Amino acid sequence: MNSITQTQAATLQQLCLGTTAHQPHSQSNDLKAHLYLEAMQIPLDVQDKILNAIYRLGNVNSDKIELILEQCSLSIVPDRLLH
Repeated sequence: MNSITQTQAATLQQLCLGTTAHQPHSQSNDLKAHLYLEAMQIPLDVQDKILNAIYRLGNVNSDKIELILEQCSLSIVPDRLLH
């Protein structure tokens, strides 16, 4: 895992959970997270998949978010276009 993905995961953790881990997520935080993912040029359906996976985590940390980002960013569409 590279430093860019680690930074993205840490930023998403802050955006999704607010400034503290005990603060529940809100629509404002959700919008900020969507806008951040949009700036990363991630498609809207993948953004929803990423955020839903993050919100389902019991114990959210940047390592878990980093794994979610890597899993969701893998796309099989380009592989299909080559055939």
